[in-house]
Amino acid sequence: MTQFVSLSSGSNGNCYYIGNETCGILIDAGIGTRTIKKRMTELGLPIDRVRCVLVSHDHFDHIRSLGTFAERFQKPVYATAPCIRAFDRHYCTRGYLGAGNCRELIPGVAQEIEDGITVLPFRVPHDATDTVGFFIGFLGETFTFLTDLGDVTDEAVHYASRSRHLIVEANYDLEMLIHGTYPPELKERIRNGHGHLSNDQTAELVSRALTSGGVNGDSDSDSDSDGITDVFLCHLSENNNTPELALAAVSAILPSNIRLSALPRREPSTLFTWE
Repeated sequence: MTQFVSLSSGSNGNCYYIGNETCGILIDAGIGTRTIKKRMTELGLPIDRVRCVLVSHDHFDHIRSLGTFAERFQKPVYATAPCIRAFDRHYCTRGYLGAGNCRELIPGVAQEIEDGITVLPFRVPHDATDTVGFFIGFLGETFTFLTDLGDVTDEAVHYASRSRHLIVEANYDLEMLIHGTYPPELKERIRNGHGHLSNDQTAELVSRALTSGGVNGDSDSDSDSDGITDVFLCHLSENNNTPELALAAVSAILPSNIRLSALPRREPSTLFTWE
């Protein structure tokens, strides 16, 4: 049985878990170490099941407790080389992470991190040191994580189209952002192609993924997929979006046989399971 849960999703902190009865992985560690353990324990997920942490990029809301979590529980951290170098300078990770507990991920290259668990990172446009999405094979299930990206790219569509379970950000409603209270420079940062996706852009990405076979063909081993069965909307803005608006935008283009969920910001989601 494969399990997925969002422990937190949004600018307040991002942390996601994929696992089964014996092992699991975290994607990002943007909430406190004690909070991660507490929320997992409450869901019946022992912390010792976690084999590693995958890091999408080095913004605070994704690595807040990465250093302390890796040190306390002795878990390896997987990230790209530029991101690993940035850990030496970031106050969340400096002094906690070294060569001994960091593993390099190479964009475009699939890597087996545990028997039956593979991860393939791919670059996405976002204003961090080096930001990647993840295409993850977990013991027969496939997941694509697109938690921070400023634009819809062909590569993002490609890997989204190959997964059964798509976790994709729907950060803002354009009208709410335009007429909201953010200063002009922050509004521009969000919208400039290296910030975040609007609800309409997310709908475009999902629509293209549903009708696309990808841009690189299906030559590698994890291409077997029955198509997308779940779409989880993540990283919703607290000030410039609502779950209702995000769900409405994506449901308008989504077939009724695909489950659509908006992941909560400040609490765990439902624990989703697949046999």
